[in-house]
Amino acid sequence: MAYREVWEQLGIKVGTSENGGDNILKRMKITNPIQQQKDAAEKKAIEEHHAILFILGADKYKYGKLIEEIKMMSSARKNRFLKQLER
Repeated sequence: MAYREVWEQLGIKVGTSENGGDNILKRMKITNPIQQQKDAAEKKAIEEHHAILFILGADKYKYGKLIEEIKMMSSARKNRFLKQLER
């Protein structure tokens, strides 16, 4: 959180990308978003990026089991998605 606050104070945008907001909107199945939806999607993409950075930087000794469970849940979701594409 401290790094994030410093970055924001310095005007450094960490977690932003050209397609981050667009990918969120696609997941939400919004095809013609208004500006408010675009802004909210971009903010959500940044939040997801920071959550990933937080997990990757977490103490593996303390939170290793939780991190592995998150990875497994993510992997299961990807496998389910791939099976749906194959149909």
